[in-house]
Amino acid sequence: MRIDGPNGTNGVGAGKRTRKSGPSAAFEVDSDAGSGRASGVPGVSVAAGLGGVDAILALQAVEDPFERRRQAIRNGHDLLDALDDLKLAVLEGRLGSSTLGRLEMLLDQRAEIADDPGLVEVLDAIALRVQVELAKRSQRDAA
Repeated sequence: MRIDGPNGTNGVGAGKRTRKSGPSAAFEVDSDAGSGRASGVPGVSVAAGLGGVDAILALQAVEDPFERRRQAIRNGHDLLDALDDLKLAVLEGRLGSSTLGRLEMLLDQRAEIADDPGLVEVLDAIALRVQVELAKRSQRDAA
């Protein structure tokens, strides 16, 4: 695609103009224009430009191992914060379902990482503590 000015574009496959001399000069479309091929580039279809977009989207979908680690650490911190909130709520006598719901939600969002065994061990210990607290609360609610 060629850009002719700040707001003008020349579309792909726009066709060729042939100039004829004389009074019957007219616009003629190249025979390749209807086949989906870009004018001036043999063997390249209009859809070939979409392959680049697909490749960029595929690369964005690939998770960076550092980003996964960062998310796992953030989730661990969030779980610890929620456990602190639970502790304060129990001490103040204001334990509500929102605190327990937040713990369950954060536990479900836990990211699995296998690259760092030490981090996995710490996150598993935090998750176990959350599960114990949730189990204790569910037994108290059932009784």
